[in-house]
Amino acid sequence: MQRSKVVEYFRGSRRVDDGDLRVSVYLAEPQHVRMSIWRDERAESAMSLDPAEAHRLGEFLVAVSPRRERRLVDSIRRALTAIR
Repeated sequence: MQRSKVVEYFRGSRRVDDGDLRVSVYLAEPQHVRMSIWRDERAESAMSLDPAEAHRLGEFLVAVSPRRERRLVDSIRRALTAIR
C-alpha cells in the first residue's frame, strides 16, 4: 500500500547543532504529520501528530513568528493544514 505524502526538510540552527528536521504530511488515512530529527543522514527521533494537533502547531508558529519569517511559517502551515 502506497501512501500519498508531502515532505519538506528544514535546516536546524548550526549555532546550537540541533540537526535537521524532516516533516512528512500524510494525506491518505490515517492522516497525520510525522516529524523526525536527522543528524549525519540518520533519524535520531520521530513523532507523529494527528491533524488537529498539527493545525494547532501551525497556528502557534504563526502567532510567535516575526514578520520577516512569516513566509517560511506560512509554507509549514499550508503543509500542515493540507491534511485537515
